[in-house]
Amino acid sequence: MKQSLWIITMIVCVLGSAVAFADCVDGVRKGTPSEVAYFQKVQAALKEVLPPAPAGWTFTPMRDGTLGSPCKGTPEGGFSITVEAKYTYRPSKEEADRLNAESRKIQNEIDALEKLPPELTKERNDFMAKYSEKTRAARQAEQEGNKGLARSLYAEREAFGRQANDVRDKHLASVKPKTDELRKSQQGLFSGPQEVVMRVSANESYPEKPTPGHESEITVGKVPGPRSPGLKVHGVRTVVKGPTPKREEIMSLVDKAKMERVLQ
Repeated sequence: MKQSLWIITMIVCVLGSAVAFADCVDGVRKGTPSEVAYFQKVQAALKEVLPPAPAGWTFTPMRDGTLGSPCKGTPEGGFSITVEAKYTYRPSKEEADRLNAESRKIQNEIDALEKLPPELTKERNDFMAKYSEKTRAARQAEQEGNKGLARSLYAEREAFGRQANDVRDKHLASVKPKTDELRKSQQGLFSGPQEVVMRVSANESYPEKPTPGHESEITVGKVPGPRSPGLKVHGVRTVVKGPTPKREEIMSLVDKAKMERVLQ
């Protein structure tokens, strides 16, 4: 499934310009020789921004894109240029075993914190016993044809059910700060393959804000770019998407000086 999604993403990225141009209300035009040369030159420069994969990672670049056919009303160079690559981390068996052991240890701590202490267990069990008692009485009233009494007993039953749930919910709330911290630590112990996607673009007109906790960005120059940029790179933006620990590891490899060298 992940492989299929990746293939679809690559196709969309490569054909993105063509899809956008297909929406032109005034038709399309051919890219000029100068625009094609500019596109290829900038694309090559953007690829230099993509850092090589660190040890333990694999690097899968997106295939090169083409300019396609801009709208007739598109000013010279009025398009963004994007390159993209996927970084995949696969832990060794030894590391995976260590991560799984640490994760199980943290899960045991979470379970112990969330377990009701004896006095609260007794309180909750008392409410549940009354819940069951009212359920039996309500069903008996139904069998005897006393619908009014049955409704009343069911209402009393639900009240006891809510009280039982409150005991549990209040305890979980009381330990939530600790369990949230433990779960956050546990998220960094994932032992399976992890993917991070890096996208580097020039002259984005409508850059989307990065998703907090899932995407990070670095920008240089003017972002968003001007509507009529000409054959000149005014701004470069790098967006890295993936799980936080691994995303930050790849993000730290981005050389901002290389991004600045793309500016013209």
